[in-house]
Amino acid sequence: MGQTTSNIMRKMVSPFVGDKKADLDNHGDHLKTAVTPFVFKRKGSLYRDEDGHTAHEFYEEVEDKQSKKRIMQRKYVNLTPEGEVELSIPRLHSDFPIVLCEAFPR
Repeated sequence: MGQTTSNIMRKMVSPFVGDKKADLDNHGDHLKTAVTPFVFKRKGSLYRDEDGHTAHEFYEEVEDKQSKKRIMQRKYVNLTPEGEVELSIPRLHSDFPIVLCEAFPR
C-alpha cells in the first residue's frame, strides 16, 4: 500500500540480519539500533493540475468530432503527484517480520 518509513529509519540496520563474526566482536551492540515497526510517511494518491487544484483524477470537457456532442475525457498531462504525506498517527508496517500480540493470563 505504498507505505514508507522516515529517512532515518531507512538508514538503520535491522537486528535480524547481520554477520555472526561481527556480532561476536561487538558483543551484541547491533541490538541498540533496531528498526521500528511504525510507518510515519506514505505515498500520496492525489495529483495537482496547473491551476493548483488537488484531486485523485481530472476530467475535461471535449467536443466529439463526429457527433458534435460534448464528452468528459480524462486528463493525463500537466499533473504532478502529491509526493510523501506525513501521517498524523504512526501506523504499523504490513511487512514487519515479528508478530505483535498480547498474551492474556487465564
